[in-house]
Amino acid sequence: KISLRESKPGDLILFTGTDSTVRKIGHMGIIASNNGSEIEFIHSTSGKALGVTTTPLNKYYQGRFVKALRIFASNN
Repeated sequence: KISLRESKPGDLILFTGTDSTVRKIGHMGIIASNNGSEIEFIHSTSGKALGVTTTPLNKYYQGRFVKALRIFASNN
């Protein structure tokens, strides 16, 4: 488990399902970029974008955020 601040491209970002009051993992993405002021992640959506898309970590997804994970250790 890592903080969003330390997240890097390739890390996983886990969210609740569409009901954010149920704090169970229901959606997941992969961090695409973190420039220190904005995080973007790649995920599949059934919403308006329909398909794989890159999305900023906006208020909607911040409310659904559960945790970020690093699966592979970095060599840096």
